[in-house]
Amino acid sequence: MGGLWSLTHDRMWDSMKTNLSKYTCSVSIQDWPSETPDFPSKRDVEAYIQNLAQPLEFLENTKVTRVDMLDTPSGKSYRVSFVNNSTGETSEDIFDKVVVTTGFFSDVPSIPFDFEGFHGRVIGSHSYRNPSSYKDKKVVLVGGSFSGCEVAAEIAKEAAEVHHIVSAHAYVVPTYLPENAADPATAFVPIDAAFYRLDDNRIEKVSSYLGNGAVESSSGFENIYKTEEEDLRTHDYLAGLLGTNNDVFHAAGLVKTRKARVVISDQYRRMVKSGKIRIHKGKLRKLSNDYIELIVPEAVDGSNRKQLAIAADECVFATGFQPDLSLLSEDIKTRLQIPTDVSADSEALSFMPFVLHKDIMHPDLPGLYFAGMYKGSYLGVIELQS
Repeated sequence: MGGLWSLTHDRMWDSMKTNLSKYTCSVSIQDWPSETPDFPSKRDVEAYIQNLAQPLEFLENTKVTRVDMLDTPSGKSYRVSFVNNSTGETSEDIFDKVVVTTGFFSDVPSIPFDFEGFHGRVIGSHSYRNPSSYKDKKVVLVGGSFSGCEVAAEIAKEAAEVHHIVSAHAYVVPTYLPENAADPATAFVPIDAAFYRLDDNRIEKVSSYLGNGAVESSSGFENIYKTEEEDLRTHDYLAGLLGTNNDVFHAAGLVKTRKARVVISDQYRRMVKSGKIRIHKGKLRKLSNDYIELIVPEAVDGSNRKQLAIAADECVFATGFQPDLSLLSEDIKTRLQIPTDVSADSEALSFMPFVLHKDIMHPDLPGLYFAGMYKGSYLGVIELQS
């Protein structure tokens, strides 16, 4: 219980906290304790979830191993198979309704490189706990999303140097932002309070889309998404917000017609500016002996590629999680159009493993429901889905 935030199956570093505030990471039926900081720690989150689950009954120490769809005279039903983790005893039961809440971040992909010849230690970020073992070492960290930046910044406090390999540009923003960026006297608020507000134009577009019954109109559907002009305004907003700090990921080379990519970290930019973190935009080629090799594009469009060797004592992969869909039968996976080989088509699963109506249900699978099955889900949305 608790998924990624479970301390029983701990996949988090010691100082990890939420990157959205408790005002967003909450459900309507339970408040956070008044003493909880704006950005709760991993122990705060687990305690919150445990308290929320107290009235419920669970099959303790039990794992679901398979879900099969059955055709019955009364319609579709589902056979769910279980195993008791303590005794190894297996069982199964038939249900009319099944809700899958395993979440998006349920499986850690294997490191996709042969590092047998590398003399240093190689770990995934889910195994990282604190920076003490990296003191005075040369560390390479692969992956430029949230955990990649946070772990790189923490390791940089102890390491001799951190080489951070990223594949894409991003704006690195702190956890608190000005409520009104145009007002010098404005208050600073948690990042979600600044980012997750719909402006009047956006509210009007969504209301118009829903009010006109445009659910089946592709043109109406596209209208609720940001236009290229709006995307450019987002880039300009973020660049203005960060000022001279917006070049941390070489933002001058950003292709502004693409969606702005944001990473949240309070310490990362400071470590980059101090020289403790050096950023390399490129793709890891191999690990060998005491160094790693990169393929680095010299131009923004990826042309004129060159190779770069970096001396390294340790390597940390913060290349993300993927959903564990192994419990679903092949028939269900086929109906959901899930790629057979997840590792070979990981880009297809990078944000949403399959298309669902309202991210909840599929018309070919009546009675089977999903919650939190997309990258970036949080408690508020999951409650709406439930």
